[in-house]
Amino acid sequence: MENTTNMNTSIHTVADLIAARVRTAPLQTALIDEHGAELSYGDMSDQVLALAAQLAGAAQGHDGRPRIGIVLPNGPDLSVTLLSVAIAGEATPFNPALTAAELERYFVATRIGTLVVAEDDSGPAAAVATAMGLTVLRLTKARTIAGAAGGGLALMPKPEDIAMVLMTSGSTGLPKIVPLSHRNVCCSAADVARSVALGPQDRCLVMWQQFHIGGLVDLLLAPLLVGSTLIVTRGFNEAQFFDLLDRLQPTWFQGVPTTLGALVQHAERHGLDSRGTSLRFIRSVAAALTSTLQDRLTETFGVPVVRTLGMTEASPLITSTALPPALDKPGSVGRPCGPDLCVFGTGLDSLGTGQTGEIAIRGDNVFAGYEADADANAGAFREGWFFTGDTGYLDADGDLFLSGRTKEQINRGGYKIMPSEVEEALSAHPAVHEAAVFGLPHRTLGEDIAAAVSLKTGAQTDMAALRSHLSGLLAANKVPGRVAILTQLPRNPVGKLDRLALAQSAAVDIAATEAGPRNAMERFLVNLWSRELSLGSVGVDQDFTMVGGDSLSALRVLVAMETAFGRPVPDELVMNFSTITEIAASLTEEGFHLSEDDSAEVLAERALDQTVVGTEDLQGADAFANALGMAKDKIGVEAAFEGLTVYETPAAIRATLRNTDAAVVAASASAPVRYLMRRRFHHEAADITSEIDAGGLGMLGWSRENLNPATMLYSDPSNPVWEKTLIVGFSGKLMRLQLPTYRVLLHLDPARFDLLLLRDVSHRLFGSGLPDMGDSIMQLGGWLDDFATTQGYARRIALGTSGGGLAAIHTGLAYGWDRAVATSVPLPSMHTELDAALRKLATQSVPETTELVVAHARNDRDTYPAQQIITMFPKARLDFQERFTSHNILNSAQRAGSLRRLFDDWFD
Repeated sequence: MENTTNMNTSIHTVADLIAARVRTAPLQTALIDEHGAELSYGDMSDQVLALAAQLAGAAQGHDGRPRIGIVLPNGPDLSVTLLSVAIAGEATPFNPALTAAELERYFVATRIGTLVVAEDDSGPAAAVATAMGLTVLRLTKARTIAGAAGGGLALMPKPEDIAMVLMTSGSTGLPKIVPLSHRNVCCSAADVARSVALGPQDRCLVMWQQFHIGGLVDLLLAPLLVGSTLIVTRGFNEAQFFDLLDRLQPTWFQGVPTTLGALVQHAERHGLDSRGTSLRFIRSVAAALTSTLQDRLTETFGVPVVRTLGMTEASPLITSTALPPALDKPGSVGRPCGPDLCVFGTGLDSLGTGQTGEIAIRGDNVFAGYEADADANAGAFREGWFFTGDTGYLDADGDLFLSGRTKEQINRGGYKIMPSEVEEALSAHPAVHEAAVFGLPHRTLGEDIAAAVSLKTGAQTDMAALRSHLSGLLAANKVPGRVAILTQLPRNPVGKLDRLALAQSAAVDIAATEAGPRNAMERFLVNLWSRELSLGSVGVDQDFTMVGGDSLSALRVLVAMETAFGRPVPDELVMNFSTITEIAASLTEEGFHLSEDDSAEVLAERALDQTVVGTEDLQGADAFANALGMAKDKIGVEAAFEGLTVYETPAAIRATLRNTDAAVVAASASAPVRYLMRRRFHHEAADITSEIDAGGLGMLGWSRENLNPATMLYSDPSNPVWEKTLIVGFSGKLMRLQLPTYRVLLHLDPARFDLLLLRDVSHRLFGSGLPDMGDSIMQLGGWLDDFATTQGYARRIALGTSGGGLAAIHTGLAYGWDRAVATSVPLPSMHTELDAALRKLATQSVPETTELVVAHARNDRDTYPAQQIITMFPKARLDFQERFTSHNILNSAQRAGSLRRLFDDWFD
């Protein structure tokens, strides 16, 4: 591993950082996109410098180094552009999800003269910039500026030059402008790399927005500084995370607690065991990480979790916990990682061990001051120290413990939001007299936004109207989940709005609204919320965000509702309602009904099981729509359809599918892609899917509901089976594990084999979904054995994928079938009932005639559980071959073109 101790002694600018890597390792991979396309350090340097030269020329006419705004979606294009602009001028990136009104305010506040957007960008940024008279440059797919001439860079940046200009919330409602020099960001990049011992062998999975300071320094400059490889995606996607973990083998991942919690929840919901992967640590940033979530992360991934304290003004790293074998103290955010740190009391007195005060920092990573804000600088800088606004204390070992913040910022999942900006937007509503915005504790976000308003005399409005009003003025993460309408707002003795009193009152209201469901619709929603949020119970009058919901979980709940009702739920029907009482009444009024065949609990479980949603990236829908609209061949279509699990709202994707060239899709999309689309959008894209099915292989769907009718095929007397082999396939509940199992059908000779695919055996062991087959794996196995014997099958084989592999082992061995094949099994302990059944079976006399095959891939995730099975059943044989590279070996073998040989090994 490269020694990072003195890595920043000669690297003081972004240009130095790029040049150093090109000198030492030009062929090393610098960037990889989510499809696996690679860019070496040498090629990246060529692109960065060529683009920087174009930018410098195109932005001529502005005083000094040009300040260039950037509005681009996440990905390698943004990474290269950020580096180029920092060399050519002052990089000023903006969140692409900002509204036109916000963009105009921020363009004025940051004083940009030029804006870079994508060549095919159709968002508001370019229109706003053009109307303001700014120069708009469009970035081509080749990472050049359309219509701009090439050339050379006249001047390279100096350490004291500004590299990046970012924004942080300010007390006036407008953001404070934070200029960061090349020295600032390079120093902090070195601190980040040193804190977690980054080296050239590391691969960082980037799913965080690079317009944020953490995305810029932690997830771009720090890895590049030491020659690491960046796997850069379009944004956070929990389902894609596990796929990329499998395919591209990242060694570390960074996220805010909200996204880390979503990963844990996804793994738990889908029975994934992610211990023993390529990861060596996870880094939690931007908000407080609870001890409960840290424990769940460690249990899920089996790696240490690093906690940090940072802020934009510190470029951003201040403190960090250390990797093992260092002691990890619960509640601490670690020790200083570069800057000097001191805890001060009133009067600028340095406090001793254990004494709580305001935290101040100084050092090369700390910015020089807010731009054009003398009052803010006077309040923040004292005797060379920058006062962060956080309070806490240092223990005897120098570890920092936070206790709160002196500033009013609301830290919503890592996004710092100033109440005054939201209050200003609320006050613009014609019915609002006065508004107060405050933070409330939140289970996954750390804090969430709540608001209270008083109305003008005679005016009327409601929470739905107020939230709708805010949605047109603010980014989604700034819109309060709860807006209370009060006769008057409370004030403190000096006449200021008393936000503390409002927060305490709101907390009391939330705790007092735990009434139970009163009808079937409310019972269904209670079960849906409880399962999604992992809560024992939810009151029908409790606010969704206040009990732990966030934008990811809200989207999953919405899609699960569509699954349960069998038709789309209009987004506007639920977006402005926050309690079960309100949503249930709205759904009932609009004519939505639930099936009376199943209980509310079963309906909720089934709906969530069939729901895979994994992104908070607001560019997801646009990226998918653009890619699909431009697709002209098989490669383009398949690349576009990877976005089926990456979307902003169901409505956005439905609109895209309605306007898609169905003929192109029908001719190009693979069978699993078409199947996935039909499962997700068959109601909204009926015309498209009918053309797809007419133009290619028809899709088959299976689930608990239609399994019993499917078995009638095999009991039909006109279907002779006495010389055939029955293969019973048990699949895990995750869609990406079911689809390759479906491919088994394409390689079986129907004259020799019958396949009965059983879904989701690993989750609830069928529960009440298959009453004829029993309610446990033992009863199911007996039913299957009786069925196979009665029908007269010559041979019986149990095949299982993921958690279904454990069920296959039990059924094959317990009933003396000819063979049991378990592929990519998880740890048996993850499925309590199956684990107990297998251990009991291992102590009994297992039939010698049953051959047990445990097939696994070449990674620890597969190897370790496979070895546990061998320990239980010593006569089992491992089927390990080089062609198996991914967690899902069926998919791996299919890619390698060896699926037919694999089936011959297992079934003949």
